[in-house]
Amino acid sequence: MTAYRIEDLLEYRKELAMNACGIFDEEEVGRIEPISYIEYGAGRTFVTVWLFGNKKIYSAMIELLPGEWEDPTVPHGKAFFDVYRFKNINDIRVDNYGCVITLKTGKKLELKSNSLEGADSFLFSARGLVSLWDEYDD
Repeated sequence: MTAYRIEDLLEYRKELAMNACGIFDEEEVGRIEPISYIEYGAGRTFVTVWLFGNKKIYSAMIELLPGEWEDPTVPHGKAFFDVYRFKNINDIRVDNYGCVITLKTGKKLELKSNSLEGADSFLFSARGLVSLWDEYDD
């Protein structure tokens, strides 16, 4: 067994999110790089990863537990996920500070540009999401 620290586990955030969401084929979410954020609170560490796939957006929140794990790509703490289908999206707006996804229900999902990947990578991924949505919308 190998001992993993939080920093080590963050390297596996895409794989952790795919496992949490039940995605087994990387092709499903491989066209656009994920956007992720880390949150600390009450002695716990969570990573939220947004994956963009074929007609869907996946949001996975995974608790990162350091320790000795055989497979660091399998969530060992709490894991939650949501799936947003493109057909339920009304609008997507992107600027240098973030991305707002408006669902047809009126709910807004806000992604800030201060992601772990950095602002430039965030903008590239957010614009890629808009392109995917435009392809679907046609």
